[in-house]
Amino acid sequence: MIRISALLLVLMLLTSSYLFMSLPAKAGSETIVVPDDYSTIKEAINAAKEGDTIFVKKGTYEEKTLNIDKAISLTGEDREYTKINLYPPLYQTDDIKWLWSYYGFAITVNANDFKLSGFTIDTPNVTNLHGGAISIIGNKTQIIGNKITPSLSVKGSYANIEENTLSRGVRLHGSYGHISENIIDGSGSIHCRGSYNSVNANNVAGRNNWGINVGGDFCLVYGNRVTDSNSVCIYVDSDGTIVGKNSVDNCGIGIDITGSNNVVYGNLITNCGVKPSVFAPDIESSQGSGIRASGSNFIFANSIAKNVVGTRIYRHNRTNLMSNLYHNNFIDNTLQVSTRYILYGSDSFDNGKEGNYWSDYTGEDVNGDGISDSPYVIDANRSDRYPLMAPFDIDGVKLDLSDWMSPPLIDLISPTNTTYVPADVTLEFTVSKQTSWLSYSLDDKANLTITGNITLGKLAYGSHKIQVYATDLVGHKSTSETTYFSVLEPFPATLLLASIGTTLVVVLGLLVYFKKRKR
Repeated sequence: MIRISALLLVLMLLTSSYLFMSLPAKAGSETIVVPDDYSTIKEAINAAKEGDTIFVKKGTYEEKTLNIDKAISLTGEDREYTKINLYPPLYQTDDIKWLWSYYGFAITVNANDFKLSGFTIDTPNVTNLHGGAISIIGNKTQIIGNKITPSLSVKGSYANIEENTLSRGVRLHGSYGHISENIIDGSGSIHCRGSYNSVNANNVAGRNNWGINVGGDFCLVYGNRVTDSNSVCIYVDSDGTIVGKNSVDNCGIGIDITGSNNVVYGNLITNCGVKPSVFAPDIESSQGSGIRASGSNFIFANSIAKNVVGTRIYRHNRTNLMSNLYHNNFIDNTLQVSTRYILYGSDSFDNGKEGNYWSDYTGEDVNGDGISDSPYVIDANRSDRYPLMAPFDIDGVKLDLSDWMSPPLIDLISPTNTTYVPADVTLEFTVSKQTSWLSYSLDDKANLTITGNITLGKLAYGSHKIQVYATDLVGHKSTSETTYFSVLEPFPATLLLASIGTTLVVVLGLLVYFKKRKR
């Protein structure tokens, strides 16, 4: 009987192993190491699959160009010692009048969820500024912690570009992007087009073009330092944008605002403006200034000091708009306020109770309330009715920027990167802040609006991927990490019954056999 039981156990194990031979492997991404797995980065890119990471060890890698069309992460071991030299092709065009030369793209990316980090990237053969750029088209691009010599162009929403040194700057075309803590140390600038973008804590210096150029509504330009530009330090063509706590120095125009309902506060603007010359013999015609604004905006608590012209308020057209300026410190500007432009609105240099501090004001404060007893007269049409006797405490002004500085964070709990048996799969997640809209996308299909956790229902057998999207109350959007998972196809019922039947027949046959032998 012991021999019979052992034989039956072996048969059962064989049957069970046969039943599970067709189970799919667990879904997941892989890490490819250069030069261990492939000697060149290009070869590793060609071999990579969606979601893979290419880890590049320290060294110098000579590549012609890199073309990427899949969601991968390209990660260097150390940006100071992991260097990629790229040699984009040189093209020439002849349009009859002259011969023009330009370089093709050094890196081309056409994919969502691309990440580049930890590299020094150079184009040694690009001898001028025509071409040789890094071009990325796709949403949720991440460019983090690199030193990049060629210009960087990103087209897509939800981009994150931070902690890079960018010699020729960055151009972002898309919404809900984040450009922060970058150093622009060459001839480039930060050029950003799209709504709900944030540009903060960048250091931009030493170029002849615009330092930070933002176009698009409801953006944030905060805590940047921009210096030494013959043009505009910070230019904003927008409605509803916050320009706060920036430091600008030695520029043609410190901050230039075109649009309405923008808030300009807490900025330090010094040594800006264009001094009189043969072509512009007087200050009024020199155009430069600390702050230049058009539209209906709120300009308060700024330090505007030692500029050729403190501020210029003007109109593009004859609309009856009002800009409100108060709690600003106008200190030792050659001309505190430009009066060159005719007023079509009713600009106000106070908030109805308090105005600005003027370093050249000579009025008195008899009752000692800190507000002068007589107005500061700018011209026949402009005056500050309540000038301050002492500089305003700009550092004490605070705005709640938590909704701007921290977009909603999404933690996707279920599904996870695993294989599920045929059953309802639960979509479970958490969001860090209150939202106005939630949705999810399964297998790159159209987003489906939801109000919280749900059951996904009967899913097709095979591989899947899912993402969750959230929009907060001020319009900032976030996307969860992509989760890859699979649903197991069940073992066919007919084959299962046949296997069980075969096993029973064998078992019965063996029982009969051993019974006869025993007799």
